[in-house]
Amino acid sequence: MNKFRTASSLANTAKLLSTELTNNTWTPTDEELRLGYKHTERLVSLKKLNTENVSLYGQRVMAHLCVLNRNKRVRMGNVLEIEGFWPQAKSMFASRSDVISCDVLLSNIGNVVDSKLTSGLSDLTSDIFELSSNIDTESYRARHFVSNHKSSLEIGVGDFVGSLLSQRKEWLNKRFELFCGLEPAFSDVPSLSWMNQFFRVYLEQGLATNIEIYCSPNTHAKFCRQLPDSNVLTDIPDGDIYLLLQLGDAVVAYSTQADECFIAELGTKVATFNEVVSQLPGLKYNLGIHLSKTGLWQYRASYMLKNATKFAPKRADYMVK
Repeated sequence: MNKFRTASSLANTAKLLSTELTNNTWTPTDEELRLGYKHTERLVSLKKLNTENVSLYGQRVMAHLCVLNRNKRVRMGNVLEIEGFWPQAKSMFASRSDVISCDVLLSNIGNVVDSKLTSGLSDLTSDIFELSSNIDTESYRARHFVSNHKSSLEIGVGDFVGSLLSQRKEWLNKRFELFCGLEPAFSDVPSLSWMNQFFRVYLEQGLATNIEIYCSPNTHAKFCRQLPDSNVLTDIPDGDIYLLLQLGDAVVAYSTQADECFIAELGTKVATFNEVVSQLPGLKYNLGIHLSKTGLWQYRASYMLKNATKFAPKRADYMVK
């Protein structure tokens, strides 16, 4: 009888161990994430992000880096804002179709909704969906993965991406309105509300793909409750807060002083969103804002954005009553 009990116990233990090994995707330590980010950044710059230079372990660390929550991204680094990262990473993930990497990406895909991106969210999420759909299902782990993510994989790429795009639009609009909520604190700058109203029209059209807020350490301390996710730059003067928007293929930058604005289609005056950030606060503006609710600056701004957004607002859309 004891032999049967022992055999039964061993069988149950083996089954439990197999289940735990299958379900456990392993989470890297903070130090592994930091080192992984630095290594990834270097490989991307050398255009060597591939399976020859990245081990399976390194690929799994990179998968975690892609889908970190916002708090961890601030501390570990955001690989998705490294210029040229995702096209190389996508090729690597596809070359080494690893179930654990896909599981990490798909399980935490919601975290990219509030991430700063250099690739469009639509392309990024559809690529992750495709990678997850194309894994080899011969292994037990792969079949377990497909079973766990059945609800996501069966809805189709259109609905999958559409849901995330809707969440991203909501998050971008919320961040923009947090910035607009500063208007009472800068009531001596009447043009700020006119500026905000003009660009709100573009956000309502779903044309925003990135939004970031920058201020000095002292200003951040003063407004941290109103702007919890703002970025700190030491060169920015105290009391001035900058908003950067990516609208279609253009970048827009202005501050709470609201007397000037920078608008440029990517590939003209600047190559990337990050390049505009690097020039704050000494950015050379190309649009002066005159104290008029319906002045010529709106028409000029609309014209400057038309090619990059394929959209032109009507005067009634941005009038401040």
